[in-house]
Amino acid sequence: MRIKKSAVRGVCALTMIAALAACGSSPPAVSGPTSHAAPARDITAPRDAPSVQTRMICAPEAQEDLAKTLGLDATAVTTPSWRARVYSCDYRYADGSFTLSAHQFVDPYAAAAAYGKIAGRLGRATALQGLGAHATTTKNGSVVVQKDDDVLVVDIAMLPARFGVPADTRANAAISIAATIMGCWTGA
Repeated sequence: MRIKKSAVRGVCALTMIAALAACGSSPPAVSGPTSHAAPARDITAPRDAPSVQTRMICAPEAQEDLAKTLGLDATAVTTPSWRARVYSCDYRYADGSFTLSAHQFVDPYAAAAAYGKIAGRLGRATALQGLGAHATTTKNGSVVVQKDDDVLVVDIAMLPARFGVPADTRANAAISIAATIMGCWTGA
């Protein structure tokens, strides 16, 4: 699938505006870390447990924000799993599903390195600006974003070609989903 860069930029701009209202009204980070200091960690979570930011992808607030973004409620959201420092859940709908996973690392530098590997494995397609330190669409339209010490993967392989209300391409839905989650992660 080939996505026009101008279409991606337009969808990103519109989605970012909508995401500003999501999960706390703060805009998503536009660039990566500017110093060598690591961002503040959730000191209440042990190193082997998902952080508050990581857990947000499956939380009720994110579910509500995604329902607003996509124009429809999920019929079910699976119980999140936490394995090998990857937190994930499936959002299920009558006509398909998508998986959100947050890969949690010890610092932004490890996350950036892992982002490169994950994006490469999934097949980078188009770089996205304004979602996190790094972001890209993949060959199947999924989205990978690195912010702080997390890498978000929005896997839309199980969605129909057109999804949401009003219906849009599943690739555009993936960008909208990623932007909504980045709105949640801002300030986490």
